[in-house]
Amino acid sequence: MEEIKVFFKEIEKENKKTKMEVLEKNPDNIGLEDLSYITTYDSIFSKLPYRYKQIIKVREDSEVIFSQFGKEIMTLLKDKNINEINLNQDGFIRVDMFGKGKFKTDIILETDRAENMIKLIADYNHAIISEEEPILSTNLPTGERIECLMGDIVKGQPVFSLRKRPSKIFPLTDYVNTGKLLEEYRKKLVEEIHNGANILIAGGVGTGKTTLANACINELRGTKKRIIIIEDTPEIICDCDNKVELTTSKYVKLADLLKTSMRLNGDTVIVGESRTGEEVDILLKIWNSGAKGGFNTIHADDSQSALKKMEQYMLSITSVPQIEEIIQAVNIVITVKKKMDSSNYISEIMRVKGYDYKNKKYILEDLIN
Repeated sequence: MEEIKVFFKEIEKENKKTKMEVLEKNPDNIGLEDLSYITTYDSIFSKLPYRYKQIIKVREDSEVIFSQFGKEIMTLLKDKNINEINLNQDGFIRVDMFGKGKFKTDIILETDRAENMIKLIADYNHAIISEEEPILSTNLPTGERIECLMGDIVKGQPVFSLRKRPSKIFPLTDYVNTGKLLEEYRKKLVEEIHNGANILIAGGVGTGKTTLANACINELRGTKKRIIIIEDTPEIICDCDNKVELTTSKYVKLADLLKTSMRLNGDTVIVGESRTGEEVDILLKIWNSGAKGGFNTIHADDSQSALKKMEQYMLSITSVPQIEEIIQAVNIVITVKKKMDSSNYISEIMRVKGYDYKNKKYILEDLIN
């Protein structure tokens, strides 16, 4: 980018001042949208406030990478109803759309263009993708999560799976309107959310756990509670004023952020997904220490399996099953599944009542019983 368009309102009043003098005088109060002069990129970039530099950097990197996608794929990226975009070895683009499930489009991404795109994404993230390291797990400049494969492991045909960051909340009423949830369950679930239930959302890969979590979290809008959100990849949408959003980095693990959250005085702690014993252990301690109304997702096929999965994670750091800690912390378990046509639905919403030590099973009760 050789030039940047700049407009200084102050210059309209003080024509004799140079563009650079105005920047040096008050750079923090100059918005990019307020600029109208053309100046060299390098000369102005160094004077811009940090937040503008970041905006420009993301835009530049995005333009270069997205130029390889083409207009048709960019249209899919902008579609708020689409949450996944996948490239298979046949070159066809496939998507996963809310309410419709997965389907094949007539869009083809040529091998050369796909490879160039993947290499650009790797460069942006200071990563390497090669024959020796053919797998790239990273994010686009705009935050979308992407998994890329190249080389012999995919027979020379690039493959990627792009998970979009949600830009739209599908409220629980949408689940009712599309037949995914009965109205009586929705009403009871909303009541439990407002009463501060800690909720575990279970499901397989791509079943829509985060989408459902966002629908439930949407019921908290308007709350005065201090909400702490912790994620590996920013996917949770929370339309609440008093919130802190924490994201892991190369140097800071999710467990580290969970420990930090205990000193942030949060009323509610929401975690995108817990995958280790340490993460589950800290989250349960937080929920059992007075934080109410939290959410967490986990890979499991039903409510019983979800709680057992938590138990198994905990056994990696302790020799004694932490059953009491689990049943005290987790109040509700929701399971979301996919049908054969790839559309999803809520299969069960269970209340955690206790544990049957004789049969080694959690005691669960249907939400509306």
